[in-house]
Amino acid sequence: MKIFITKNKNLIYKISAAILLIIAWQLAAIFFPFKFLIASPYTVIIKLASLLKDLKFYRSIFYSFMRIIAGFFISILIGVSLALISHLNSFLNYLNDYIMNIFKATPLACIIVILLIIFSGKYVSIITVILACSPIIYTNFLKGLNTADKNLLEMAKIFEFSKSNKYKYIYMESAKSYFLSSIELTSSMAWKASIAAEILAFPKISMGTAVRNAKIFLDMDTIFAFVVAIIVFSKLSSIISTKFFAYFYDKTRGVS
Repeated sequence: MKIFITKNKNLIYKISAAILLIIAWQLAAIFFPFKFLIASPYTVIIKLASLLKDLKFYRSIFYSFMRIIAGFFISILIGVSLALISHLNSFLNYLNDYIMNIFKATPLACIIVILLIIFSGKYVSIITVILACSPIIYTNFLKGLNTADKNLLEMAKIFEFSKSNKYKYIYMESAKSYFLSSIELTSSMAWKASIAAEILAFPKISMGTAVRNAKIFLDMDTIFAFVVAIIVFSKLSSIISTKFFAYFYDKTRGVS
């Protein structure tokens, strides 16, 4: 009963917070000196309804989503692989740390501009996602490996565990929560990084290109509608990817 009341209370808080934000948004749309710069919640809903009838909207979502997925999965592969290498080799640990810190410290806009000079526009968003997300996955996963329980490692030494079994049953278990935390964070960040890259690179079909075109004509309803859509997809991606990788992580370790 107590758990049920707590869950309902939390749900009420979430709904109340969302309503409060919508009210603040509506007030900003009413009282902002240049009213055409802030679309109201009502006009955004109307615009979203019209976009949902437009095939171009779905095509832009599809192409943006495919770029994000490609960049995100490559980020995971790079981040996890480099973390494992760093955990095994001290010199490479320092080297990888320097590289990852450079990418973490460099402003995203600068990275996108450099990539635009080097690569074709349609690849920039994928590479941007990789450079934005892989350092976070690397750092979190490596931290998880480094915080493995020393008592368990001592026990593994006594029972003569092989190195692979140490990683499978001790190190990987220790890193699980850190890894899933990075997945939850970067799955949302991937959307922000990719859309930002698309706005500057403007590939032929993408959500970022649609936002850029709307900006040229000061079509704030369309811009806000795409922002709402991006937030929704970003949140859904975060929830789905976290659940998927939690399941996949255990399966790869042979844990049910």
